[in-house]
Amino acid sequence: MSASPWRLRFWGVRGSFPAPGSGTVRYGGHTACLAFEGPGPAVILDAGSGLMPCGQSMVANDGPRDVEILLSHTHLDHLLGLPFFAPLYREGWTVGLRGPKPERRSLQSVVDAMLDQAVFPLPAARRLARFTVEELGGEPFEVAGWTVRTCRLNHPGPTVAFRLDRPGVKSVAYVTDNELDGISHGVSPDWRAGLVDFLSGVDTLVHDTMFTEAELTSRAGWGHSSPHRAIQLAADAGCGELLLFHHDVFKDDDAMDAMVQRSRLAAAELAPGLSVDPAIEGTSLTLEER
Repeated sequence: MSASPWRLRFWGVRGSFPAPGSGTVRYGGHTACLAFEGPGPAVILDAGSGLMPCGQSMVANDGPRDVEILLSHTHLDHLLGLPFFAPLYREGWTVGLRGPKPERRSLQSVVDAMLDQAVFPLPAARRLARFTVEELGGEPFEVAGWTVRTCRLNHPGPTVAFRLDRPGVKSVAYVTDNELDGISHGVSPDWRAGLVDFLSGVDTLVHDTMFTEAELTSRAGWGHSSPHRAIQLAADAGCGELLLFHHDVFKDDDAMDAMVQRSRLAAAELAPGLSVDPAIEGTSLTLEER
């Protein structure tokens, strides 16, 4: 069977705030942004600061000129790259953004505030692309040949996971900013069981592993998880591989190395056969044919 043309590229893997500098060279400092690369329109997950180099690459290569951005939620680290997204300022391009409705306001109003001249100098007239904003419902939808499903996550403010499936290609689930145990952020008591069902059999799980188990004790309610708990979730759902994601802004490359090593040892005990790797800025994953 021939290799799949689809790849998942990591443009930003950090959480909370960009972390540039000599201590984050190997893992990367940009905040959340992933892109599916293949035939047809581009599909991007989240609009963190990694969206800026992603957009620059797209413009430099002249496309694809149809872009869909799927936003997990409107916290700043997942949205701050939007004003710097080069395709917005190119005539003949189409950019669609979809995400959950924030509390007490519309998604459109949040996007408008991000692009307002009070916080970003370029006027609206400079945005030459056709740009649309749409609030997500709960039903599955199609984007560029992918079937997309969503699931509510346990995080302050409306936040969703995305699962993308396509015939003949490995499936991907993107689960960022998610507290697997502890304080509930508006989710039901059986929420975790529903998440396991949502993730059942997915080939690649990208999951928030921001904190260590020790750190979770003092950060209950912050809306994040640990490698240990993400590994258990992946095992319960029968996932093929786990990518550690949303790295703590305060963890340098050496700290990340130690976390990855501990995670692999934990996976060997909790979920033998589960592949565990860190998400690394600038790398890509081939979504081989199933």
